[in-house]
Amino acid sequence: FYQYPTGQPFWVSAAQMRSDLAELRNNLDPNHQFPVLDQTVLVGHSMGGLVSRMQTIESGEEFWRIISDAPFEEIQASDQEKARLASVLFFHPNPSIQRVVTIATPHRGSDYANDYTQWLGRKLIQLPSGLIEMGNSLIRQNPGVFRDTELLITKTSIDSLSPDSPIFPVLLRSRRAPWVRYHN
Repeated sequence: FYQYPTGQPFWVSAAQMRSDLAELRNNLDPNHQFPVLDQTVLVGHSMGGLVSRMQTIESGEEFWRIISDAPFEEIQASDQEKARLASVLFFHPNPSIQRVVTIATPHRGSDYANDYTQWLGRKLIQLPSGLIEMGNSLIRQNPGVFRDTELLITKTSIDSLSPDSPIFPVLLRSRRAPWVRYHN
């Protein structure tokens, strides 16, 4: 089982899961002696299906291009902010994952993420202030660099599931790892 804060945007949870899976693999089998660990199957329900799918795609520059045309290297930010942003927007498929099963996953967003539920979610869900401040800090330090700041300042998972979110078209067309089998 993998637990993540269900209130945070799914792309942030996906970045945390990537890191946690790499750390777990390093702790369990640092020398990659057990090939069975390269046959991982992820089963994700609802938003967990999006988090799981993001473990098996190649980001290229596509997710970065949602928010900016500027070269990432030119972004003004602390090393920590830059590393955190890069972990969310630039990634490779996990070679240990062989199969992804998604159950009731909103691959194109959810109509339940409407104005009312987004408003209600913002009243009930509080993200860590550091996460919110980082997005605002990046915007302040880079005036005019971001064409779309939605991914930087998304407040809750409900906001992230809006069918209008620019992440869904990129997620759907992202190159999947050829060794992974998908079941929905």
